[in-house]
Amino acid sequence: MTTPELPLPLQFPILLLAVTLMCSPLLVSQDLPEPATSRFEISPLVSYRSHFRLPIETGIEGVNPKVILDASPGFGIGLGVRLNSSNLIEVVWSRQDSYARVENSSAILPATHVTLNQVYCDFSQEYGLGRRTPWLRPFLVGSVGATNIDASSGSTHLSVGIGGGIRLLIGPHLGFRMQAQWLPIFLSSEKAALCDGACSVTLGGTVVSQVEVAVGPIFRF
Repeated sequence: MTTPELPLPLQFPILLLAVTLMCSPLLVSQDLPEPATSRFEISPLVSYRSHFRLPIETGIEGVNPKVILDASPGFGIGLGVRLNSSNLIEVVWSRQDSYARVENSSAILPATHVTLNQVYCDFSQEYGLGRRTPWLRPFLVGSVGATNIDASSGSTHLSVGIGGGIRLLIGPHLGFRMQAQWLPIFLSSEKAALCDGACSVTLGGTVVSQVEVAVGPIFRF
């Protein structure tokens, strides 16, 4: 299992998430605001995802070659239903366009365009900060779903997520959210051609992961 290195743009949101996790027992004890009148939510999202490494087949020239999927922006949308004022179930689709490249190899191999399409079912728990600040809603989120890695051929794998963030409620029907998640992907036993067919990666018996930061508006109705 590989733990991605966090680029500078991700460090502040991850710190925010850590503070939210540490403070969650205190938040539970606070009075919650009145139940929201809006039951449904739509959230367009813009995100940034860290890189991850794929295991590579032996036979490529070089010492310990690695296939790296570059960090890059992404986008998506979430459709949610509120069970009550604190619990939300959400279906989230996201897409990341990136490039796979080979490192630590003496062979010169071209980068390959790779698309990640992910569908998750998110379960989030919000916490109140008291009646004086009902517009500020920290939350924790857990996810389960599937990730499709599409290069020259596509393959779909089980993936999960855990994280948290903050929702800012501007009004009864409008808000803003910022969240960070750790997203492991469980790779099944498959092979995929990369580097425009010049190399292949072995997908099997391993877990890779990304860190994602996402922001976007919330439309409630």
